[in-house]
Amino acid sequence: MKKTIFVISLTLAVAFVLGTAMAQSQTGRGGYDYGMGPGYNMGPGMMGGWVDVPAKLPAPNNAEWVQKLRDILTLEKQSL
Repeated sequence: MKKTIFVISLTLAVAFVLGTAMAQSQTGRGGYDYGMGPGYNMGPGMMGGWVDVPAKLPAPNNAEWVQKLRDILTLEKQSL
């Protein structure tokens, strides 16, 4: 009886230690938080899919868009 209780408690202790060590070692998950999506740091909108971006994007027709894009480019250049 004592041997059975010892073996069961030892098995549970080893399983607990290994479980917490594996949960903490997973990159991008912070140990206990399993994230929002199936991949690392992906939100629920991506769901692990690939984004298809064309090689050449069409130029924007609206002058307001062009100005906003220039502002963003200026901010990015300043941040480097």
